[in-house]
Amino acid sequence: MAKRFYISLPDGIADELARWADSEGNKPTTLAAFLVERAIRERLERIEQAKTDK
Repeated sequence: MAKRFYISLPDGIADELARWADSEGNKPTTLAAFLVERAIRERLERIEQAKTDK
């Protein structure tokens, strides 16, 4: 099940997110969710890699 988070972004960042999403035919919320998920998955991969490197 998905969980909801409400975030606030500085105006300039929110504007750029909206432009980026629009250029790809997406909603800003969809793009933001994708970016957060990708960042967390990449972080988890780095953590796992660090454990393997020890």
